Amino acid sequence: MGNSHTCALAFLFALSLGSCAARERSQPHRPERYADSWGQFFIDTYTNPRQVSILRLGAGEARAAEYWVFEWAEGGEQLRPLYKSRLLTTWAPWSWRAEGDGRFLVTFDDRFEPQGSTDHCVVIYDFVRGESKAMRADDFVPEKWRGSEGVRHQWDGGPAYVDPLLQVIYTTTPARARQGTNPFVVIDLPSLSVRAEPPPVALPARTYCETSNGHVWEWAFSMGSAPEPSWLAPFALPTYLKGRRVQPLEDRTAFGAASDEVFFRLDPAQSVYVRCDRAEWREPPSTWAKPQK
Repeated sequence: MGNSHTCALAFLFALSLGSCAARERSQPHRPERYADSWGQFFIDTYTNPRQVSILRLGAGEARAAEYWVFEWAEGGEQLRPLYKSRLLTTWAPWSWRAEGDGRFLVTFDDRFEPQGSTDHCVVIYDFVRGESKAMRADDFVPEKWRGSEGVRHQWDGGPAYVDPLLQVIYTTTPARARQGTNPFVVIDLPSLSVRAEPPPVALPARTYCETSNGHVWEWAFSMGSAPEPSWLAPFALPTYLKGRRVQPLEDRTAFGAASDEVFFRLDPAQSVYVRCDRAEWREPPSTWAKPQK
């Protein structure tokens, strides 16, 4: 009897350890390289107020970063998915830009490495064709900027300028390039290519600076009363989104008429966000390393 009882306890103990190990594998801790104040999601509208993009941080080799584009629908009552994709970066990119009404995404992936030092310094995605291309800085940075690591990393000149007709992004101005501060780098979205060109006299008049125009909506996310998703769960999304209008709208009817603040709850069965009452919103915790109470 004693031996049987001891064996049973040992079996239950081993089973408990196995269960704990399984839970540990399915719900890994936050990667140490991310600050506790970061949630798993970055949300933005870029230059198209009718769209909302959600970038989910990667979990290293366990799970790559993920990206969604949602668009307003049903007179502002829904946010429905337009594109979704796993990204090539396994962590959070240093920065990213969406153009072409959400069709194209450019990521600059060297957040945790010296800029320009990896095989995927720049990655261009075309979600319509389902294609992507990753490039090293040495693939497009001219010879004069390869003299040292410090100089080579200065190819990105700051705020980007976009040509909406040609679907081209310029990473610096012609004036800065002529001064020798940066190479004149052109990111051609339709051809998934990056190249350096002689700087023109000026950019086309239709070109705009994506950081000076401002966004119509500012967005925040919350998991409500639930903890954040497991870092290994594929294509997880925040439970709630909150949008606050910060710029004038030419056509308010597509965004729920005169609403200046909107709230959405995820319908997980359809991956659609539906309008909900303000009372459902819960502010996210100050540190995402702890489950929200």
